[in-house]
Amino acid sequence: MSATCPGCGIAVVPGYVRCPKCHAPLAGGSRRIPLASGGTALPEATGRPFPVVPSLIAAIVVVGIGIFVATRGGSEQASAAPEIEAVDEAVVAAPDPDPTSPPVAVADPDTTGPTAPDPRIVAAAVERDLKRQKLWMTVSVTGNSLEMRGSSCADPALSSTVMAAATRLRAAGLTKLRCLAQAGSVELERDL
Repeated sequence: MSATCPGCGIAVVPGYVRCPKCHAPLAGGSRRIPLASGGTALPEATGRPFPVVPSLIAAIVVVGIGIFVATRGGSEQASAAPEIEAVDEAVVAAPDPDPTSPPVAVADPDTTGPTAPDPRIVAAAVERDLKRQKLWMTVSVTGNSLEMRGSSCADPALSSTVMAAATRLRAAGLTKLRCLAQAGSVELERDL
């Protein structure tokens, strides 16, 4: 019970809409073939195109979430490492002094005196403290000035956070504070 293709003349199994060799339309091919019948016949298209735009949006969201998760703690871990300062082994090894005895002077092995902390490390610590308070400021060091850039120059929490770190800032050689707006105008300038 096979039909013959009108285009190329080969025998075609009933149920094909087009000839498998020359793709010519076959007589009686207008009826729909159920998918469960087997064979290689494909159902006709439903007329609905593939949803390209929603698929692209979903892919962008998935990639964005992946990037966020991959980079989410990198800057905190990288900036926390320089914060560790060298501990004087003589101070750690010394027992607690007796309150009745006079203080004992410990010889400093470094005759040049204590070194000042790196101003960039202190500035990074101030920037972290500000971000904990949800003040999104960029903190940098220019000469002997601590420069902050952001939209929170007038926020009282900014002033209290900087004043809490003032001792560390002065020890690092920073004597001035400048707060700049996003556009670059100076909003606040004072001595530390």
